[in-house]
Amino acid sequence: MKINCCRLPALLVLLVIACFNTGAQEKTRKFSAFRDSLDNAIDISDWLVNKKGVLIVPTIITEPAVDYGAAIGALFFHSAYTEKKGPPSISGVGGGATLNGTWAAAVFHLGYWKRDRIRYMGALGKTNANLGFYGSGSLGIPGVESVNLNLDAWFLVQQLKFRLGSSDFFLGGNYIMLDTYNTFEIPIETPEFTGISDSSTLSEVSLKFEFDSRNNIFTPTKGLFMGLSGNLFQPC
Repeated sequence: MKINCCRLPALLVLLVIACFNTGAQEKTRKFSAFRDSLDNAIDISDWLVNKKGVLIVPTIITEPAVDYGAAIGALFFHSAYTEKKGPPSISGVGGGATLNGTWAAAVFHLGYWKRDRIRYMGALGKTNANLGFYGSGSLGIPGVESVNLNLDAWFLVQQLKFRLGSSDFFLGGNYIMLDTYNTFEIPIETPEFTGISDSSTLSEVSLKFEFDSRNNIFTPTKGLFMGLSGNLFQPC
């Protein structure tokens, strides 16, 4: 078969375009779980509903009160939403740190048991936050210096809810405990004042009554979620 030399460049261009389109389609299919089916924008909704396994979530911190930093979380989905035909149980661990010495770490578990008849949430975490407060301009504190706050704390969360019969109503409660050691320093040159420190342990017990008819807990497209709660706070 003879090929006209004048047509050879055009054929090469068409071949390159075809290869590029094939590679782009393969790449699109590879990452289709993280793309919206309508506008092809980045969207993890499909992954959350149809996949299981580990999802890594990195975050950049740009909060002036704690300086620049980064955080990362690793979530393990025990099953797929569509496979279980209900919310999957999720276990996770995460942590982060910033340039001014602030750091935090936590572990948690969300359990959806007995075909979503029992819902559990538990979390345990530790944080050491150094916060710089620069005032509103009316405190008489020089703008170049900050009021330094430190929060050294442990927190614990436990929550359990039960479905009422075969309805969309849930009844349960939760418990939150926060154990803190706080320091407060003002940048003033007074030898008698070295700062304020205080420690406290607070706990909260709540009774919850909720209605949840959402078609999924991540990105619902229909349904309703609402609830009532009564809270009791008590220093330990």
